Amino acid sequence: MISSDALRPILVTLEKSVESLPSVKVEERYLTRVSNGEAALTMPDLPYASAAELLVAVLRVHGPKTLAQGQALQVVTAYWQEQAVNGFWETCGINAENANVYLHLACQAALAHMAQAITKAAPVAQWVGARCPVCGDGASFACLEKDSGKRTLVCGGCFTHWSYKRIGCCFCHEDRPDHMKRLTTDGFPGWLVSVCNTCRGYLKTADLRVLAAEPEWRETVLAILPLDYAVQKWLAADNCLSS
Repeated sequence: MISSDALRPILVTLEKSVESLPSVKVEERYLTRVSNGEAALTMPDLPYASAAELLVAVLRVHGPKTLAQGQALQVVTAYWQEQAVNGFWETCGINAENANVYLHLACQAALAHMAQAITKAAPVAQWVGARCPVCGDGASFACLEKDSGKRTLVCGGCFTHWSYKRIGCCFCHEDRPDHMKRLTTDGFPGWLVSVCNTCRGYLKTADLRVLAAEPEWRETVLAILPLDYAVQKWLAADNCLSS
């Protein structure tokens, strides 16, 4: 696994490379879908070419070798279609473990770039769903707003933010307060974990009333892995509330 220290220069390369991507054309159909309660993007709408361009850029700087644009487009397409890609990397003579991280980050950055443009135009403020209004992924994180304490969900696929009810599970829609458990640990001040007794899903939440600033979400995935392990251990011990 790539360490947090090794991750940062990769993210810097991506940030610089994103600046050279063409501007996003926000299609009317994206806005219509959001207005109708559907995610803005479907599979054909994903930014395949941009993700391939970013993957080439990352491999050029951080990989043992880079790819041609056509090769990068091939593996990006396979990734978003949830097909196996390890064989592709082996054929190219590239370590699959690291390359899959580069691939994931490149696709994530391209999608986030597209999402920023869409959220400026789409009626996201009226979105009440539990899944991302842009790409349809589930939330990976949440944060409690500094001034209001309202809960905002954060998409793991494109980092889009949207408001969601304060109490309730965004995975199974359980809304009975006595079926939700809130966990905290001294090792991660300013973080809490909402655990659902019904589906045993959990959501890591940054309390912006405590933290100095909103986390950098891409780095946070690695930084709070110990918190994930602690929650999973807690769940494995069957600590969920009884029904």
